[in-house]
Amino acid sequence: MTFMRRQASVPLAILTALTVGCGPTASPPAAAGTVPEPAPKAAPEPTAEAARPLSNPQADSIRESRTRAVAAVLERIAGREDEPAAEVFENVRILGAVPAGRLLRIMDIGFGRSLGVGCDHCHVPGNPASDDKRPKRAARAMLRMVERINGELLASIDELEGPRPTVNCTTCHRGDVVPATAMP
Repeated sequence: MTFMRRQASVPLAILTALTVGCGPTASPPAAAGTVPEPAPKAAPEPTAEAARPLSNPQADSIRESRTRAVAAVLERIAGREDEPAAEVFENVRILGAVPAGRLLRIMDIGFGRSLGVGCDHCHVPGNPASDDKRPKRAARAMLRMVERINGELLASIDELEGPRPTVNCTTCHRGDVVPATAMP
């Protein structure tokens, strides 16, 4: 196996796309001399029944499996979570500058949850550095696609309003391995 140490910075478009929806966002400040628009009213709190997600035993099992796998890896790399992923893990080609702990969250939430899959969808059990699985190679190509869409294509559309738009895995996959290609 090759241990790859890549020090190049991770493109902001990829990190932004993978972390959209993971925390609060700030609104841009109002221009000087203008009256800011009032904040939208908060939606009413959902009832306990409405707040309860629909149960999907298979999805729950996959999520639990990913949670256990991430916990095991975090335990194994304890003390190194803030080091660049390429210095902690083998064969990290694109997100090598991301802290190792954050890379695990990106794979768990950004990839696993967005596609509704477990770690073994992309990784060979017992040999996560292996490139033998097609989905792992496809994920790298799709990260490059996301970088281009967010960094070049969307950034070049002046007429878009609001905060800078981004796409991420969920934009198309919506929890399924096969991306959505038609409206339900």
